[in-house]
Amino acid sequence: MKRFIALASFAAACHPTRPPAAPEPAGPSPALLPGPVTTFAPAPSAEPPALAVVDSGSLRIEVQGGTCDVLVDGRSLGTRAPQEVLLSRGLHQVRCLRLDGTGPSQRVRITDRAATVAFKLM
Repeated sequence: MKRFIALASFAAACHPTRPPAAPEPAGPSPALLPGPVTTFAPAPSAEPPALAVVDSGSLRIEVQGGTCDVLVDGRSLGTRAPQEVLLSRGLHQVRCLRLDGTGPSQRVRITDRAATVAFKLM
């Protein structure tokens, strides 16, 4: 029994127990932070913002008497009809492509007014 007490005393003298260390703070210490932080917001304007000039128009596409893949300038818009799309102003090619690869096409000029293209499939 004396041996055990002597060894325990020796271990305590060689390896003193320390209290557990406090966890380190997550960020820099307050002493390292710069002075007060100032944020700047834009000053409120007395005038409302100007509206951007939109250089596009709308096109309504209708298909009657069947279904087809609707293409505008070669890009497929799917088989959903009627549908309305925004296009840039100018001339566009609209095609109604059937499963067999044939189908009517129309050229349409897009302006600031709404345009409509209708296809009748029989």
